[in-house]
Amino acid sequence: MAGKDKYWEKYTNLQRVKHALIREYLNGWFPKLGFWSGRILYLDTYAGAGEHTKGEKGSPVVALSTFLGHKSRDAILENSEVIFHFFEIDQRNVEALKKVVEQSGELPRRVMVRIHEADCENVLEALLDGLDKDGKRMAPAFAFVDPFGFKIQYGLLARLMKYEHVEVFVNVIWYELGIATRSAPKGKGKVGRETLDYIFGGEQWCERITAEPDEERLRQTLAFIKDILGARWMTSVEMLNEKNRPQHVLAYFTNHPDGRDLMKSAMWKHCRAVNAGFVARKAEPGLELFPGEAPDLSDLTKLVVAALQGGPLRWSDLSDVVGDTPVWMDRHLRSVLIALRNEKRIECGGGHLGPKHNQLIRLK
Repeated sequence: MAGKDKYWEKYTNLQRVKHALIREYLNGWFPKLGFWSGRILYLDTYAGAGEHTKGEKGSPVVALSTFLGHKSRDAILENSEVIFHFFEIDQRNVEALKKVVEQSGELPRRVMVRIHEADCENVLEALLDGLDKDGKRMAPAFAFVDPFGFKIQYGLLARLMKYEHVEVFVNVIWYELGIATRSAPKGKGKVGRETLDYIFGGEQWCERITAEPDEERLRQTLAFIKDILGARWMTSVEMLNEKNRPQHVLAYFTNHPDGRDLMKSAMWKHCRAVNAGFVARKAEPGLELFPGEAPDLSDLTKLVVAALQGGPLRWSDLSDVVGDTPVWMDRHLRSVLIALRNEKRIECGGGHLGPKHNQLIRLK
């Protein structure tokens, strides 16, 4: 318990960014699904104590307060019930979390908070087994998975993501997992192969995670997790320590372009786009934020030109190309196309560049 107690004493810029991303994403996610679905779920699988020792709120309370203070809360509740499931196995944390949640006051009708003093994997496995047996669907859900340690059963998260409108946001504890994937195949280190077999659902990790350079090993690991979850898109931010090395990675997985773009937008607001990815740093709060600074679009320009060299494409085609990148969005595509048009390097139809006119665009 000593390590866990120490965790709640500190609140670094990495926690700030993590909670800012949850808040930013949920502000868009709640109305996107709540206006029509009938029920939406927020799952916090390792909820913790709900509050740091100096008063900073933890992820479950951030999520709950985001909804309770949402400008569309009452309109959402006319159409849907909103249920928060907080899982925490440590009794002291459970009691602390209950007290923090109680500070939110009486909850509106159709808002429910359920705190489970249980191992999240056992509860979720039983839930999913029941849904499978009865042939029922799971309500739209956002699952935040932020363990104390790195032993996550990714196969269980894959079962969650088989249901439509389920998004998963995972904290990959890379400083431990990276060491384990390097040492375990050699029979060294504290973590044995059986632990990694449990995490990745078999022995395939030995073939998929093989690179020596740490950066490439991290890329391989995230790509493997994405494949296990069956996610079409992954959006991630490397959380860097004082030496500017990845301490852990927040990785968001989805099969829906709207969710992908919503998380990208959140990361553009609270992180830095560097080398075709996002980063945040442990020290110096605010270091990621450079208001008004224009991103370097040179790599995106090369990507767009390369795509057009195969022949004319419509806006929607280029939007799909850009959407599949780790960081770029339609607004960046529009800036690139406007610049290329001003430079007379492309031809396109009139009107505002975007999905409404869906112009055919060709290189000159």
